[in-house]
Amino acid sequence: MFKTRIAALLMAVSAAALPVTAAWSAVEPRGEQSMIRAWSAVAGLSARQVIDLAESLPAGVSDAGTPWCDATSEIAGALGSEFGERLVLSKQGGLHLWGSAEMGTWTMLLTRADQTSCVVASGTGYHDSTDPAAIFRQAGLN
Repeated sequence: MFKTRIAALLMAVSAAALPVTAAWSAVEPRGEQSMIRAWSAVAGLSARQVIDLAESLPAGVSDAGTPWCDATSEIAGALGSEFGERLVLSKQGGLHLWGSAEMGTWTMLLTRADQTSCVVASGTGYHDSTDPAAIFRQAGLN
């Protein structure tokens, strides 16, 4: 299941990173938030709905209609080794933002009291000077 979730995440990031034509970039807004792309971890649900779902899932439950949840150490290891992401910001309520300037990716996790973390949202457009608040806004979690 872990490899399936990583493969799906890689496909989403790859599709988002496709080259943008000059015509499209000429009409695209140039603000920082417009460069940040965000996807909910569960198709058809907002990031807020994914958080609500992740908070209620029993440990170890994972299928196509749920976010990827695993031991916090497992998810942290995967984000570090697969994407070069590191912890950028921890917010009250268990939300954590991970990002990689090298890959340009970011991942938002919810860490529960049982030391299980769940991917809430992910995206592209991260760099070291990115304002984390812009990512939270783009993910719909301002």
